[in-house]
Amino acid sequence: MSETIDGTIEVQNGGAATTVLIDGNNGQVVAGGNGSVGSVAVTDDAGQEKARIAGSVGAFFVSNGSGQDLIEIGGTSGGIVVRSALGNGVFPQVLTFTQGDASLIIGATDGGGTIVVRSGNGDDTITLSGVTGNVNVRVAVSGTLRDVLAFDGGTSTLVLGAQGRAGAVHIVDETGADVALIDGARAGLSLGASGNEGHLVVNDANGATMFRVDGENGVVDIGTTDTEGDLFVRDAAGLAVFHVDGQDALVNIGVSGNEGDLTVRDVEGRVVFHADGEHAAVNIGASGNEGDLTVRDAAGNAAFHVDGEHAVVTIGVAGTEGDLTIRDGEGRTIFHVDGEHAAVNVGASGNQGHFTVRDADGHEAFHVDGHNAVVTIGTTGREGDLTLRDSENRAVFRVDGESASLTIGVDGNEGDLTVHDANGETVFHVDGETAVVNIGAAGNAGDLQVRDDSGNRTFHVNGKDAVVNIGEKGRTASLAVRNVLKGDAVFHVDGKNAEVIIGTSDVRGKLIVRDSSERDAVLIDGDFAKVDVGTSGVGGDVRVFDFDGNLRIHLDGDNGDVKLLGADCAEDFTVAAAECIEPGTVLVIDDAGVLAESRAPYDRRVAGVVSGAGNCRPGIVLDRQSDPVDRRPVALVGKVFCKVVADGGAIAVGDLLTTSDTPGHAMKAADPARAFGAVIGKALAPLPHGRGLLPILVSLQ
Repeated sequence: MSETIDGTIEVQNGGAATTVLIDGNNGQVVAGGNGSVGSVAVTDDAGQEKARIAGSVGAFFVSNGSGQDLIEIGGTSGGIVVRSALGNGVFPQVLTFTQGDASLIIGATDGGGTIVVRSGNGDDTITLSGVTGNVNVRVAVSGTLRDVLAFDGGTSTLVLGAQGRAGAVHIVDETGADVALIDGARAGLSLGASGNEGHLVVNDANGATMFRVDGENGVVDIGTTDTEGDLFVRDAAGLAVFHVDGQDALVNIGVSGNEGDLTVRDVEGRVVFHADGEHAAVNIGASGNEGDLTVRDAAGNAAFHVDGEHAVVTIGVAGTEGDLTIRDGEGRTIFHVDGEHAAVNVGASGNQGHFTVRDADGHEAFHVDGHNAVVTIGTTGREGDLTLRDSENRAVFRVDGESASLTIGVDGNEGDLTVHDANGETVFHVDGETAVVNIGAAGNAGDLQVRDDSGNRTFHVNGKDAVVNIGEKGRTASLAVRNVLKGDAVFHVDGKNAEVIIGTSDVRGKLIVRDSSERDAVLIDGDFAKVDVGTSGVGGDVRVFDFDGNLRIHLDGDNGDVKLLGADCAEDFTVAAAECIEPGTVLVIDDAGVLAESRAPYDRRVAGVVSGAGNCRPGIVLDRQSDPVDRRPVALVGKVFCKVVADGGAIAVGDLLTTSDTPGHAMKAADPARAFGAVIGKALAPLPHGRGLLPILVSLQ
């Protein structure tokens, strides 16, 4: 049973001093005082102490019942101590909180500590491991708990972000602005912010700044005094394909086996400058943004200027001639503009050159093609200009597309224009000193092309085939030479009608061809409508050849002969089934009055033999008409090859021949009575037996 007491219970020591006070009014128990240190102990049912409050140190202890305190709260430090029983009587502190320095220590020498923070779902969202030195922060990403922050103490590695959740590091200034940002989503590093520019500095072992990105001035500095800087970009093979060399003040782009490219874009992302090592070409400007290239001398003068807006190239300035050199991936000089000597060299041995300048619409306003030895200036709707100046600022070379004129040299300095092919050979040379233009070289024939305002090639001098072409498909060409009085075209080559016209109503036309002694060997006189071939001391000849190059007609002025070199005199006749009739076939007159293949012996309607068989061709053909589809030339007189058959007896030279019952074949006229009026001609070769193609002398009887 229990007893209830109202008020206060005091427990006194031997000196009658109250050392324990139970105050029912205030619900308070006080132990100690009056010279005694108080304590309160809690024991288990076996009488072993499990907890106590010690007034001597002002602490609360939880013990293991064997006299070892496992938890201590308070005391002189005002902290919290937790001990762990590791065995062998060892009780190290595994958690220590010190109030004075607000420190919390978890773990001990023989056992690392771990701090785990869990979410409301029971997920371990934060873990600090004293054993591994790792820190992990986890969040749910697409339903999966992932480490979005992981610090690995073993490798001193910090990883921010996870699959599906990009990481970022923000550093802010005193205004709260992001002045440094490592952005995993964009794989970017940003330094600086509005009002606080960024800087990136890399120092060498001596503390000297070797690399500095200056956000305030938009400058990248590499190197320092006594230590020049270098910038390398390497390809997949580890080769330096881009090298800025501070010692030699050089920029090298490309390497053997991997040609270089340099690209500069405008604010709209258009490629306005492109140095292409593969094709040895430089493109400046783009559609809507014409290009400009300027190189200045030591005095700051623009010694080299390519102006895309006006399609003009200016090289050199007064007192300083200009030079422009571009090298390919093998270090060969493929483009060289030399102002001192007023010369332009494009291409090198093994790499033919190209030079291109574009207008504001991106068209090629100027193009030198070393591969084909062709220079094209201007483009559709925009004429081109090219100007080179010497050391005295004189325009020694000018191509003016507007007026379609080319000016090379100036008073006191004759001009030269040189273009080289891939073998380094001069394939185009305009020499002002000797007033000579040379196009092409040994092994590389030259071409000269002039284009119209649509970019079509209307004039082409082809050195390879020794041909001059005027006009283009869809554009009629004409060549006119005019007199000084009225400006009439006294010589006119009309490409549309394929006509050559010499002379006008006021000026008679003549065509004269002179021999090496300047005698009029050939004269075509328009006034008298005559053609003279030959003159005193030079006999005239007119020769006509067939498709295979064989001479067929010869007018021999020396001997006064007209030579028809064919074998017979033939006349065109309409022939039935002409498409089936071949040369050498014997023909007869059929009832319709046209010729047909012979089919009966001793046929007095025999008309002749189709000319053209064997190696004999007609010397002259009568009654040739414009539509010879169903007509064939029939030999009337002369020598012709004829199809013959020896079934009626062997044929000997001189035998008379007549028709046979073998279609289209002749045979020996063995029966003189029947042969009268049916003889074709005489055999000029024998045929002992069978069938064959024999030469005969046509003599119808």
